[in-house]
Amino acid sequence: MNRYQVDVLVVGLGVGGFAAAISAAEEGKKVLVIEKNNQVGGNAIQSNVGTICGAFHTSNSEVYKPISHMFLQRVVKAVGGTPIKHHKGLAIVPYDWRNFQRYIISELDNKIVETWHNVSPSTVVVQDNDIHHVEVSTLEGDVEVVAKNYIDCSGNGIISQLANLEMISSSVYQSASQVFRIEGVNSINEYGLNFAIAKSIMGLVKENKCAEEFISLSAVPGSLINNRVDLKFTLPRQITDDTSVDELSSYGKKCAKILFSNLRSEIDSIMNARIELIYPQVGIRVQQRSKGQYILTEQDVLNCDKKENEIAIGTWPIEEWEKGKVHMTYLNNDYYSIPIGCLKSYQLNNLFFAGKNISATDKAIASARVIGTCLQTGYSAGKLASEKEL
Repeated sequence: MNRYQVDVLVVGLGVGGFAAAISAAEEGKKVLVIEKNNQVGGNAIQSNVGTICGAFHTSNSEVYKPISHMFLQRVVKAVGGTPIKHHKGLAIVPYDWRNFQRYIISELDNKIVETWHNVSPSTVVVQDNDIHHVEVSTLEGDVEVVAKNYIDCSGNGIISQLANLEMISSSVYQSASQVFRIEGVNSINEYGLNFAIAKSIMGLVKENKCAEEFISLSAVPGSLINNRVDLKFTLPRQITDDTSVDELSSYGKKCAKILFSNLRSEIDSIMNARIELIYPQVGIRVQQRSKGQYILTEQDVLNCDKKENEIAIGTWPIEEWEKGKVHMTYLNNDYYSIPIGCLKSYQLNNLFFAGKNISATDKAIASARVIGTCLQTGYSAGKLASEKEL
């Protein structure tokens, strides 16, 4: 088996993995990122989340204070820019997925970060509470990747799983979402379009022509531009740790086509529209996570607890999706701390976490999983992995 040596191995090239790789590369480390798909960006690109949440403090005015994190704001400025009002003092930043994708690729190239696509870890070898190496399968054959430190940004704790570590898991998780883009929309009013969609969907549900979960269908905020709009809805399927992303994505595409076909005959403004793109992956919001030296809790989030060992902050509410409906539980103050222990393995000295894989309960990760927070934890994980020498 071939051997490949680096300073830092990052697993997963979503926004958390991207931030971790850039951070470690800026510290002069040799970084390798492995990604199971053939594209960068994870859900932010492949599912098209469409908005950066958790990048600004809440505000009762139209002026929003950015979270004081240089890398996060660098990304926001590059791919989005001006925040728009969401609700109850929250601000979001719409982005174009193509711009975000180009930005990620450009930054990785500029920092000379090596990336391997269509590659997943198959084996994790542990010696004396440290990861010795990770085995991966590539088109050229199996490779033994030896790193000083490892950062798991996979979204489901794959490194911890393969190392047989205790996980933070549940029997069922939040509903997944599907996004598709239509063109030829005869409307410039997002509110009016959403109202028409909601009215039509409710009628279809009452007539048993579509699932109750589809009442969630609405325009991604800020996406109605040049007669195009991205529409998002939740899927009527339970999400578990055994859910097949490929199978669920195939189901999501079928649902998008059926939904649009039903709606087009109901809504005048989309009667002449057509589907331009169905995004290739469903957006699975959360699955099992790695257990760290500290587990972020619902109480930490809602009480806005501040920690001395803070490495990131969260400002987004606890956002939970089930059966097409969202339940938002708002913070009691401005923000909460994410402590360093949420990014460090409880058992392995050279394993770190970021993104949706940080050590947190289901309720806590329902807040901390948003892009703005994932960029922060990713960047911090890269710094931690760069500082620790074995």
